[in-house]
Amino acid sequence: MRETILGNNIRKVPSVAVGCMRLSEKSKDEMNHFIHQKKKQIKLLEELKYTQIDQYITKGLNPSVSMKDSKVEWIGAIPEHWDVDHIKQHFKVKKRIAGKEGYDVLEKAMDTLIRQMPDEPFVKADWNMPLEKKNEGICCASQIQFVGRTGNYKDAGLPFRGSLLVLQNILNYDYLWIRLRVKGGAYGCMSGFGRDGDCYMVSYLDPKLAETNEVYDKLPEYLEQFDQDERSMDRYVIGAISEMDIPKNPAALGVRGLTAYLSGITREQLQKERDEVIDTDAKEIRALVPYAKAVLSNNCLCVVGNENKIKENSSLFTTVRSL
Repeated sequence: MRETILGNNIRKVPSVAVGCMRLSEKSKDEMNHFIHQKKKQIKLLEELKYTQIDQYITKGLNPSVSMKDSKVEWIGAIPEHWDVDHIKQHFKVKKRIAGKEGYDVLEKAMDTLIRQMPDEPFVKADWNMPLEKKNEGICCASQIQFVGRTGNYKDAGLPFRGSLLVLQNILNYDYLWIRLRVKGGAYGCMSGFGRDGDCYMVSYLDPKLAETNEVYDKLPEYLEQFDQDERSMDRYVIGAISEMDIPKNPAALGVRGLTAYLSGITREQLQKERDEVIDTDAKEIRALVPYAKAVLSNNCLCVVGNENKIKENSSLFTTVRSL
């Protein structure tokens, strides 16, 4: 028997139990040591495996093959009879538009997607974003301006016409280009006429401000006097058609189709707009005077640019603030 102190109590423990405890501790230490050794062996075997794989890849089955520097840092040495080349020299990416088989696969995939969609009725969000005309002059540490003028012709009850796309081409490469870039010194200019009625005219990196806004204001006068020969009109029409017929890969065609579907734009509508573009002549451009007046009547102006220049023309703005 052996006395063991547990707290304030003295207990007698059989010597056999003590021996068993010591044997158990020794067995535990031996087992831990065995496990540690096996893990070490496994790690060494893994390293050996990857070393041999690398050797077989680079040297093949002949370990004595002569090696040379590949001159590619992450590759290292390679067999002397190997060559290093760009993979693009040996493969070509083949693109093709999916035929009937592709559409059959897509139809099945869409059917699976639709069946997984929830059946519960959704609550339509109320996106109430009231428009507010601010006519802001935004000052920044710049010596040039970005001058934008916007408006909406549908507010005047006017429908979208394909000839507006021709007018956009005329503005970008004639009216605005000559007056804002060639004569005014702006780095560039652009305009746009949307199906929803929203329109804009913009100059960027523009040393002028009030003069640029005056060019916008004189657009109706320019259209009233617009008179171009047939050859010039053909050039404008071709420019508008070229922007409608930009070559697209299958992915871009898919995006355009989805956008048209979600926007409710039909093939018939697109064809009608195309016909209107092709039929546009000088008379049709003069007929767009009400559109220009409607857009400019909104008198929506925004300028980002030089502080002194904006403050000199503060009468054009409702709000002047720093960026």
